[in-house]
Amino acid sequence: MMTLTQSLFYSRSLHRYSCVKSTKNRATSLTASEAVDPDQAKAHPIEPEPLAYTAVTAFSGIHIAATTTPEVMGLTVFQVFGANTDVGKTVVSAGLLRAALIGPPRRQATYVKPLQTGDVHDGTFVQRYTPKGVCCHTFFSWSTPVSPHLAAAKEGKTVTGEDLLAKLQAHLQQAQEEEGNEGREGLKAGRVTLVETAGGVLSPGPSSALQTQADLYRPLRLPVVLIGDGKLGGIAITLAAYESLYSRGYDVHAIAILDSPDHLNNASAVRTYINVTLGHSMLPVVSLPPLPPLRTSSSSPSSSSSSSSVSSSSSSFTSTNAINGNDDALTVWYENHEESFRHLLCVLIEREEARLQRLRSMPDRAAEVFWYPFTQHRGLKSKNVHVVDSAYGDHYSIIEKREEEGEEGEDGCSSRRLIDACASWWTQGLGHGRADVALAVGAAAGRYGHVIFPGIVHEPALRLAELMLAGPGKGWAERVFFSDNGSTAMEIAVKMALKKASTTLSSSVGEEEKGDEGKVQVAVVTQRDCYHGDTLGCMNAAAPTVFNTGQHPWYQPRTLSLAVPIFGYVQGLLQVEVPWEIVAASSSSSSSSSSSSTVVGVRLLSFPGGMAALLDMPAREKSELANVYRRAIRTQMDAFEAGEDRDGGHEAGEDRGGGQGRQPRHMRQPQQRQRRLGAVLLEPVLMGAAGMILVDPLFQRLLTLEGRARGLPVVFDEVASGLHRLGCASAAELLGVTPDIACYGKTLTGGYLPLALTLTSEAVFKAFHGPAKSDALLHGHSYTANPLACAAAVRALEAYEAMHKDRDHQQQLQQQENNSKSTDSDSRRCVHNERQVAALSLIAGVRRAVALGTVLAVELDEGKKGRGEGYRSTASVNVVRDLKRAGVYARPLGNVVYLLASQVASARTTRILIDALENVLRHRATMIGSENGLEGDGGVVI
Repeated sequence: MMTLTQSLFYSRSLHRYSCVKSTKNRATSLTASEAVDPDQAKAHPIEPEPLAYTAVTAFSGIHIAATTTPEVMGLTVFQVFGANTDVGKTVVSAGLLRAALIGPPRRQATYVKPLQTGDVHDGTFVQRYTPKGVCCHTFFSWSTPVSPHLAAAKEGKTVTGEDLLAKLQAHLQQAQEEEGNEGREGLKAGRVTLVETAGGVLSPGPSSALQTQADLYRPLRLPVVLIGDGKLGGIAITLAAYESLYSRGYDVHAIAILDSPDHLNNASAVRTYINVTLGHSMLPVVSLPPLPPLRTSSSSPSSSSSSSSVSSSSSSFTSTNAINGNDDALTVWYENHEESFRHLLCVLIEREEARLQRLRSMPDRAAEVFWYPFTQHRGLKSKNVHVVDSAYGDHYSIIEKREEEGEEGEDGCSSRRLIDACASWWTQGLGHGRADVALAVGAAAGRYGHVIFPGIVHEPALRLAELMLAGPGKGWAERVFFSDNGSTAMEIAVKMALKKASTTLSSSVGEEEKGDEGKVQVAVVTQRDCYHGDTLGCMNAAAPTVFNTGQHPWYQPRTLSLAVPIFGYVQGLLQVEVPWEIVAASSSSSSSSSSSSTVVGVRLLSFPGGMAALLDMPAREKSELANVYRRAIRTQMDAFEAGEDRDGGHEAGEDRGGGQGRQPRHMRQPQQRQRRLGAVLLEPVLMGAAGMILVDPLFQRLLTLEGRARGLPVVFDEVASGLHRLGCASAAELLGVTPDIACYGKTLTGGYLPLALTLTSEAVFKAFHGPAKSDALLHGHSYTANPLACAAAVRALEAYEAMHKDRDHQQQLQQQENNSKSTDSDSRRCVHNERQVAALSLIAGVRRAVALGTVLAVELDEGKKGRGEGYRSTASVNVVRDLKRAGVYARPLGNVVYLLASQVASARTTRILIDALENVLRHRATMIGSENGLEGDGGVVI
């Protein structure tokens, strides 16, 4: 049999057992050793203190400190998972805590059992077999010796996962903030804390909404020691437990297995599979000797009254015997194997310290090798680089170096939980770290890997296509084209649209013009400051902005770029701002009449009825403003094709996205060459890169109808806005009109893998039918319809649909409760309260506030000094920095601060976001617009 000492290839010589520079760390302590009182530990619902996002710490192992505490604390936390119940978790926990207390070096020791069922408490066993001084804590317990969810239901003492995590996190936070030894001389190396789970890795937690132990504790993602099963059948159970933890993103630092009395040596088989077959060669898999047979006592209570984790593979060993004192052999067993447990503890600490050291070094290494997108590297420093250790739900766990006065502080790092308020560049839809998505992707990887797509069908791709046609494409789309990102999807869409136009219009659509007389210049209708991607065709479909001007010599805009009316809250009122170009174009129309005199020159129109009134397309389409929009759209299209606009309408006037300026109409010369419009490209409602502006859906509806009347294919770029980002599957629901082509990406896979789709009508599809191969759409890439990405997208769409139905149901209940159809906010359209959004616009320094779906944004008023800077502005940098201090990770976007929650974010999370933004803006109300408030940020500009 291979003992622990023999099998620990990773452990170092005993004189290096300290593992960490203990001279730099202070020891921490909790209260004096406390006995576990079963009566006091009985489960009951608690009211946890609200988590303060200004100082929430994600405990990732050793030597991390709360962001509010300058000292480096010596807190070492590991979570003890069992492959199953009755594998000896508590036996190993006690051995590790003995090693910590005895040393060398001597450490303080804490044992935490968040959930306990049965009358015999594991904390009592730990205190029995460890030296005096160990602190034991049981948070919730039930006397019934069954699974926690059954015990809680039977005894009527339910506990939610949120309650449990709040209790555990508060406990660890308090332990980390404790200073001094409290009279315990010689304990200078910090505290070791073990958090032991109940049952196996996938055993249920205490909530009636079944949640496994692995999922329950995942938000904290503590480093793990997995106790395997040494009995017959234990190899399979141990491997399944490891894969369950690994697929959920846990760091398993070691697997320890108590061998069975008949010496099956399961550790050897487990080690071979994990180290060799899986390739996890550095993971220690260690074997502990079998537990000794213990004398039974006829007077002792039956072991069936306890579901303690103390039991091991020895059939004659029971927790009751051990606690009642018939345990001389077990005491000797611990004494004989003290060195083995010291080595195991050393391995755990060394592996966690090595992990943290890698994380600490990553900013410097990244600054040397990465070329970041949308980043000016000239001023980039490693301190601007954030290390994301993990992500779960709507949160990042970020590791930060802490600069300590008078000391470099090698161990001076902290871990913080920040809300991912940029939705990981607008991709997050389901929240991070979901086990269901991970399993779906893993199943596709195991079943397919990647397979070629032309002439092939596989189940994930077919299922995804059918879901999209029945969802966003319902009623108009009949074909799905796969690609890998939004820009590529739009590049494909432009090809499709122009080819369709060439079959409809009698002009030479698609020919190169190069200034030759008689040839037709083909352009597309777009929106001022639009952004459809970074590929060449998409860039040429946009008027000059900071995103394309000067990026390469081939840039040549071919677009009629229309100024658009935008809406938002200004000084507390929901208003539509109509650009002067629209008013001027409408008034110059030959069809204009005196009836338009009431609106010519008007720039702001208010909607006292709120978002419900603004989104009421049937009512608004009859308004005089609709007539203004129609005349303006027709006038500009006619003028463009007549060659009246010298620069093809692509000049950007008062630029929110960094445009180059618009020449006054009276200074332009007529364009002599014939020009033809070939398509209409829209970002429906939300124009993200332009500054998170929201376009009046009435204008886009009428533009779509006008384009269709002229035979122009209409393309909806819903890469950023689709799939419930705006509260609906497609913005077609808001506009009340469908496109001919639509593109989806970003949240398509829930934020897990890159994938994009271009949906089309059958008429667009048939435009590529022909006798020659060259008539087909010759576009694609090697990873088209990747099964892994398709599987993630299928799961995401199913989750979105379930979420949408639930919100509809909640909205109906709310309306019934209020006995009214009107509420402060329609949760199906916006997760934020309209009144609170309106209040943001009243804060000094805020020009406009907008919210729709999960989007929340404010445009900062820079005054005359910063007017027109748009994306190039640095006005939002300090606001974003203050948000980070408040526990919110956001990204600057010129003079705009935006916050995006995932589509499944809780109401609590969205409240935290808007409250944090309001607090920061009010705090900086006197600074926004000053030089201090507009200071730059080392080159990181998006």
